[in-house]
Amino acid sequence: MAESTKETEIGIDTGETSVNARLALLILSGLVFCWASHHMVNGDIWWHLRTGQLIPEKGVPTTDWYTFASSESKWIDLHWLFQLIVAWIFSLGQTEGLVLFKAIISTTTVFLLLLPFSRKIPSSVMIVLSWPFISLFASRLLVRPEMLSFLLLILTLLVIHRSMQNIAWIFALPIIQLVWVNCQGLFVLQYVVMVSFAVQVCWSQLVSKMPLYRDQKWLAKFLLAGVLTVIATLLNPYGFEGALFPLELMEKMGGDHKEFYLEYAGEIRGLGDLFASNSVDKVLSIPAVLHLLFVAVLTFASLFLNKARHSNTIYHTCLFFTFGYLGWNMSRNDPLVGLVFAYITLARVSSDQRISLEFIKSHQQSIRRYVGPCAGLLVVFLGYGVISGSYHHDEQAPFEKKPWYGESVIYPHEAAKFLNGLSVIDEVYADHELLASLCIFHMRSDQRVFADPRLEVNTKGSLADMREIRRLFNSDIGAGMIMLEKYGSGTKALVFMNHTFFSSQLPNLLSNLAQSPDWVCVFSNQYAEDDGPSRFILGASVFVPRAVASAEGLTSVSVEHLLSRLRN
Repeated sequence: MAESTKETEIGIDTGETSVNARLALLILSGLVFCWASHHMVNGDIWWHLRTGQLIPEKGVPTTDWYTFASSESKWIDLHWLFQLIVAWIFSLGQTEGLVLFKAIISTTTVFLLLLPFSRKIPSSVMIVLSWPFISLFASRLLVRPEMLSFLLLILTLLVIHRSMQNIAWIFALPIIQLVWVNCQGLFVLQYVVMVSFAVQVCWSQLVSKMPLYRDQKWLAKFLLAGVLTVIATLLNPYGFEGALFPLELMEKMGGDHKEFYLEYAGEIRGLGDLFASNSVDKVLSIPAVLHLLFVAVLTFASLFLNKARHSNTIYHTCLFFTFGYLGWNMSRNDPLVGLVFAYITLARVSSDQRISLEFIKSHQQSIRRYVGPCAGLLVVFLGYGVISGSYHHDEQAPFEKKPWYGESVIYPHEAAKFLNGLSVIDEVYADHELLASLCIFHMRSDQRVFADPRLEVNTKGSLADMREIRRLFNSDIGAGMIMLEKYGSGTKALVFMNHTFFSSQLPNLLSNLAQSPDWVCVFSNQYAEDDGPSRFILGASVFVPRAVASAEGLTSVSVEHLLSRLRN
C-alpha cells in the first residue's frame, strides 16, 4: 500500500526525456570519477592495509598491535571491514586498484544523490545547481574509511526519500547500519538523519493533521525500524563499547583537547576556529571558506521554497542545522556538508512547482536560452580542469595530487623496507605520522613504532613526547635519548623524513645526528623535491646505534647531500 498522499506523487512535467536526464547524471558522475582518480596521497592508508592483512590471521584487534609507547592501549577498530576490503583490493591491484575503488565509490555516491531528482529538474539546471555542492564533496576524496561513510549516508537519505512513497523502505536502514558500524565511527550520522525525519513525521502525523503517511501502523513500523537499527549498531565486535566509541573520539577531537590534536590532524580545524584566531577579512579571503559559505547560503535560501503541506521543511531544516554545525566545527566534514546540502537543495527545488513552471511553461524563453549554454560551458570548463589535472592542484596542500592512477612519490618505501631487514632492531622512532604508518605496513611482526596516526590508540602523552623527543634531538641528543628510553626495552632505530631536517624549527637536527658519537646513518635517500606548491623534500634517513652498526657490519652512509642543501 502506498502511504504517501496524492499531492506528493504529482509533480510538474519538466519536459525532460530519459536521455537528457541520464546525460546529466553521466556528465556529473563522470566528472567526479575523473576528479577522484588522482594519485594516492593520504598517509594512514598503510596501517589500514597492514591491519586488513593481519585480521584473517589474528582476528579483529582489541589491544594495540603496532606501537611501543602505547602498547597496552585498548584498540577499538571499527574500521575492520573497510580494512579487509582494501587489503583484498590491494592484493589484486596495488595502489592503482585502491584509487580505482575510491573513484567508483565516489561516483556511485554522487549518482545515487542525483538519481531521485534527475527527471524532476531540467538537466541544464541540474548541472549548474549541483556542481557547487559536488565540488565541495570532491574536495576531500581519499582512500579512507570515510569514503564508505559518504556512500552509506547517501543510501540512508535515499531510503528515507523512498519511504515517503512506501514506508516499508525504512526497514533497509538497519541493513545500512550493520555495514556502517563495522566500517567507521560515522555510523552515528544515520541516527542524525533518522531523528530529523522522525521529527518531521511526528509533526505531520500528530500535530499538523496533514499526515505524510496514511498507513495506520506507521508508528509501529517506525519504532520497529528504530529498534532494529539499534540492534544492528550493537552487532560489531565490541558491542556496547563499539557503539559508544564515537563519543570517546568526539571528546578527544573537541573541547579542551582539540587544540592539542590540531597539531596531528589539522583537518579537525573548523570555521569557528578560523574566526576565533584570525580577522574576518582574512578568513573570508580563503577560497575554501567562501565555497562552504556559498553552498550554505544557497541551501538556506532553498528552505524558503515550497512551503506546501508536504514540503518536509522541518526535516530539511533539522538536516541543515545539524550538518551545518558539523561543517562549522571541522573542515574534514566538508564533504558531508556538500552531500547533505545538495540533497536538501535538490529536494526543495524539485518539489517547488513555481520553478518548473517558470523554466518550462513560461512564454519568456530567455531563462532556458541562457541556462543551457551556461551548463554546456561549465561542463567543458570543468571537464578540461578535472581531466587535465588542474583541479587537483591545491595551493594549500603539502603534496602534489597528480591525476590518474598510482601513488604519490612522498612515500619513503625504501627506508621502511630497509628497517624491516634490520633483524636486530625491535623498536623504531619515526618522526612523522605518515612515516610511522608506512613503517607499520613494511615492518616485521616483532617490530613496533613509537607512535602513529591512530588517535583512538595513542595516548596524549605519547604523542606529545613524540614531538618533544624530536625537539630535544635538535638541541641535546642525550636528553632526547633519555626521554625515548622511558618507552620500550628493545634495540631502537631512528628514522626521519628528510623534509623534517629542513624545518625552520629544527635547524640543528641533522647536524647533531651526523656528529653524534652514538648514532650513525645507515640509509638516506638522495635529495629530491615533490612538484607540489610546498616543494616537499622527499625520502627519509635511518640512524642506528653505532655499536649496532659495527656488530651487524652495516655501512655508514653520508648525509652530506642533505647538509650541503641546508647550508645553502
